[in-house]
Amino acid sequence: MRKLLPCLVLCGLLLPLGGCTTAPRPAERRDPPVAMPTTRPAPQPAPPVVPSRIPIAVRSVTPARGSALPERNVPLDRVLARAAERNHPAILYFCASWCGYCRKMNRQTLSRPEVQAHLAAHFVAVEYDVDTPLGREVAQRYGARGYPTLVVVDASGRATQTIVGARQPQALLSMLGGSTP
Repeated sequence: MRKLLPCLVLCGLLLPLGGCTTAPRPAERRDPPVAMPTTRPAPQPAPPVVPSRIPIAVRSVTPARGSALPERNVPLDRVLARAAERNHPAILYFCASWCGYCRKMNRQTLSRPEVQAHLAAHFVAVEYDVDTPLGREVAQRYGARGYPTLVVVDASGRATQTIVGARQPQALLSMLGGSTP
C-alpha cells in the first residue's frame, strides 16, 4: 500500500493537467468486412517422376572403419563364451560414429600393428556402437558414459579394468600389460 500511495498522489496531481488521461475519441466509422471467396482453385497434378541417370551421393552413417577389433555389436553372452573358450579376458570397446575421439582412437591407436597383435594374442576384442540398442544396453551395464571407453572383463562378465578416453598406442599397451617399443 505504501508503494501504491505515491503513484496515486502523482496521478492525482497530473489529472488536472491532463497527464494520465486522454480525451475520448469519437466513434470511428467502420465498413462491414468484405466476404472472401470460400472456394479454392483445384490443385494441379504433380509432374510425373522421371528416373534420373545422375548419380546421387549418399552419406553413410556407419563410421569409417579402421578399428583393429574384428567383431562388432556381438551379444555379450557370445563374447563371454568365446573368452571362456580361449581362457582370455574380453575387451569391450564402446564408441560412437559421431565421436571425434573415437575416430582418433581407431585411426591412431587401434589400427597400429603392435596394438592389433597384442589384442589378438591376449584378448577377445569387440567393438560396440552405443548408437545401437545392443551397444547402448551393454554400455549401460558397464557404466560407460564417455567415449571411447575400453572395459576389460573376465569370462564371467566382471569388469576388471576401465580405460576412458583416447590413448596413444604405447600408453594403451602399457595399461593393458603389453610391451612398449
